[in-house]
Amino acid sequence: MLISLGHLGSPLGAPRAILNLKSSWLSREIFFAAWFFVLWALNYVLETRSQASDGIKATTGWLASLCGVVAPGSLLMAGKGLCFYNLWNEGCRTFP
Repeated sequence: MLISLGHLGSPLGAPRAILNLKSSWLSREIFFAAWFFVLWALNYVLETRSQASDGIKATTGWLASLCGVVAPGSLLMAGKGLCFYNLWNEGCRTFP
């Protein structure tokens, strides 16, 4: 989550940044990273301290896993327009 906030010019603007899910990879990154941690914490509580059914535990685990897989992909897409220094060409290129 801290990495997601590092992309922003103003980290306090994160609540506004998430409002543009349809067209902004940065918004999607914040969304999926936040839901990953929420679902992970919920799954942890359900597994250790709850009498919830196995179906609910499995569902939260799978949803957390899905968000955990999608979040790094959206992180890469959000950084696509960033300029990285290339030591061989001594220039700037975009990632990936």
